[in-house]
Amino acid sequence: MKNKVRLIDITVVSAYMGRFLTAIVSAMVIAVTVSALVSKGGIRDHQTLSVGVPPMRGVDATVEYFEPLRLLLALESGRKVEVN
Repeated sequence: MKNKVRLIDITVVSAYMGRFLTAIVSAMVIAVTVSALVSKGGIRDHQTLSVGVPPMRGVDATVEYFEPLRLLLALESGRKVEVN
């Protein structure tokens, strides 16, 4: 009989702890998301993304050659992209 009472008590405590831990983790995730959205240098800071490419032998490495890469990165990141 003692074992049954003890199991019920542990179950009740763990259920409440699970709810509190879920609430704490949810609050932390929301806080990190809001911080990333509103802080300087975060997601909403639309600065130009500069991408450096190594020199290539046998290929005329002009800006036009890397235009598809620049367009793809600009589309995915939502920022202006420079290829250097």
